[in-house]
Amino acid sequence: GAPARRPPGGGGGTRLADSAGGVKESILSQPGKQDITARVDFHALQNAARRTGFDVLGITRQASFLLGLGLGTTHTVESATGTNFDGAIKYRQGLQTLISMEGLGRFHVLLLSKGLKPEEARARLSGLKYSGYLA
Repeated sequence: GAPARRPPGGGGGTRLADSAGGVKESILSQPGKQDITARVDFHALQNAARRTGFDVLGITRQASFLLGLGLGTTHTVESATGTNFDGAIKYRQGLQTLISMEGLGRFHVLLLSKGLKPEEARARLSGLKYSGYLA
């Protein structure tokens, strides 16, 4: 399809809706039947955060962040599904959607803090354990 146009007055980001029919600028045209996403200028967001007293702890892909938090380990599968085989399969399919670089895993996670020592905050964030592995 044709590339999406920026909505008037859209500033630095663009809101888009994605459905089987393609990408649409009208994000409310099919409630519940389309995904809503935004293009975010993370460089500008980090600068704005710093100007307002936040520390940037890191930026990583959602896949790396969730894996660093322990999502997908045997422990999380067992706690989510018990011994239910069908539940375990559905859990794994959902996990794949969240961490796949062809799916939601490619999205970015920006971590900010305020009032903490950045080095100590980073050290406690297991979600940053694998940052840098997926570019």
